[in-house]
Amino acid sequence: MRRLKCIKDLERERKSRVIAMIHRQEVLSFLGIPIYKYITIEDSEEILRAIRLTPEDMPIDLIIHTPGGIALAAEQIALALKEHP
Repeated sequence: MRRLKCIKDLERERKSRVIAMIHRQEVLSFLGIPIYKYITIEDSEEILRAIRLTPEDMPIDLIIHTPGGIALAAEQIALALKEHP
């Protein structure tokens, strides 16, 4: 709830759409091998949908806090932001 309030406050202050992808630093383990949460194609689809639903005359502020992930997913997000007027 606190994060959502901060996002809404930022949108109001900057008159923009704030899109956030925040992966908490949780370490899962599978057979003793650490597995980290990272950007997936599904994540990029959610971000792309939010970008497409943003009116053309509204700027976008993108907040990404993640250890990385699939390059294709990140590239799709970057291209969609570039194409947003």
